[in-house]
Amino acid sequence: MKINSNFIYDLDKIREFIFGEFNERTSDVEITETQVVDDKGKLKTESKISREVKSANTNLQTVNYDIIKAFMETLENIEIDQELAPLSLGQKMVINTMANYGLIKEIEE
Repeated sequence: MKINSNFIYDLDKIREFIFGEFNERTSDVEITETQVVDDKGKLKTESKISREVKSANTNLQTVNYDIIKAFMETLENIEIDQELAPLSLGQKMVINTMANYGLIKEIEE
């Protein structure tokens, strides 16, 4: 992969990396019981309501968003002419990581 090549961000892959798949959501069951005392002085369940609560893993999404944002900021600081400013180890790692995960891809002119 040459740095002077044409690259684009694969927005679908970036979106998938940040938000994950829809089946990665957490699910909790909330149960509400109403109890009353019957004629014999014993507790009796009058009603029971169960409700499933689904939520996304927002902490992981925030971390993944911050990773992508940092990667993009790193790419913005890369000189096209590598003879003037060769890539640092961090810049090489960002490019290789994003290419490996398919977050950037090379296009033909």
